[in-house]
Amino acid sequence: MTHDGTPRTRLLIRPDLGLGRPIAGLFWAYLLWNVGFTLFATVWTVFVQRLGAEPAQVGLVVGAAVIGRTLLSYPAGVLAGRVRPLPIVAVSMALPVAGMLVLLVSDAWWQALVAAVLIELSGLGIPALSVWLASASAAGQQTRSFTYVYTVAPQAALLLGPLLGGLTADRLGFPAVFVAASALFTVSVLIVGLVGRIRAADGIAASPIGTDAHDEAPEPVVAAAPGESEPVAAMLRRPAIRVVVLLHLLVPLVPFIGFVLLANFLTDERDISLSLIGTLGSVGAAAGLVASLVINRVSALRNPFVGIAASLVAGAVGLALLQVDGPVLVLVVAFMLRALLNPVWSFLSAAVAEVTPVRDRGRVFGLSETGAGVGDIAAPLAAGGLYQLNPGLPLVVSFLGTVPLAVWAWTLRHRSGAGTTGLDGETTLIDRPRSD
Repeated sequence: MTHDGTPRTRLLIRPDLGLGRPIAGLFWAYLLWNVGFTLFATVWTVFVQRLGAEPAQVGLVVGAAVIGRTLLSYPAGVLAGRVRPLPIVAVSMALPVAGMLVLLVSDAWWQALVAAVLIELSGLGIPALSVWLASASAAGQQTRSFTYVYTVAPQAALLLGPLLGGLTADRLGFPAVFVAASALFTVSVLIVGLVGRIRAADGIAASPIGTDAHDEAPEPVVAAAPGESEPVAAMLRRPAIRVVVLLHLLVPLVPFIGFVLLANFLTDERDISLSLIGTLGSVGAAAGLVASLVINRVSALRNPFVGIAASLVAGAVGLALLQVDGPVLVLVVAFMLRALLNPVWSFLSAAVAEVTPVRDRGRVFGLSETGAGVGDIAAPLAAGGLYQLNPGLPLVVSFLGTVPLAVWAWTLRHRSGAGTTGLDGETTLIDRPRSD
């Protein structure tokens, strides 16, 4: 009630999204960052091609850039488990600004490789962000936090990014795209800095964004535990860790062989403009955003392996439709299904959090990102080679590989412990201590 006795109108959407203000701050920062990323990523491969690159060289630029991120992913994961993660997140999110500046002055395709390296190195912040989210989330809310930051934020960004990127490239040119993306990256880093202004008190970090007790979230500073000296080979002998690392490798590889040069395929083979491609991406993202919001209400998807399988099935059907040379409506449905693949990233992160003891999370997230980096390297290289042979071949090969991958993920659902038992039968999800 208000002071005059009238009913108080309740907001249907809370600014903190029910996540607590620190995590919500990361959500809004990641949303803006992804708008900037999708703004340029929609036209990125076409830009490299217009600098004089052949399809195989486009794949080389995209794939080779991931090598540095892959080599540094595991050390980044170790570092995330030992120091405050948010500064790592802020620095990594700022790197694409330098990448955009390089693109502004590039006049040869090989120069774009330098920009690609800087952009890809932003992925080194993912282990740190994952560690922070896993620790800052309330017990039982990890999948929800991962879903909002890793899925809802990118999906919401896709509503605007591809549309604006395509229109801007067509009407103002590629430099305008890179300047706009740089501005959004900068704002997102400033928001992370605001979230990072915290004070430590008895191991709990309170965010200045809010003062309520329930808004406080731990900013983990994890001391080295005895188990952290375990060699990587020994960690990979654990079935649970081996499975999640392998999934992190195969998911960016198999379906994305078909998607990485999709813009080139549509412009070269279907004579579709960049504006229409951007519009299709934004329209498809609407379906992905709805799916991301529904995820938390579907009890079956609380099992991350079921979510991984469902996402891959959607991607496989999208790949099949992209091979159909039909009306634009077919492309609309295909792009919607492509967007439904995006929730797989939050499911993969939730799977790691579920099967990994707290003391090992930073290292396992780092191993997982290393596996993802290998997939990210191989996908564009394979796509470029296949595209040289036949522009439609990446779609065919990707579809044929995604179907069995989805089936395998589905078979893992019964081996998951529903949040308490790992794939190796050991209790691995350690409850966070209560702050009350």
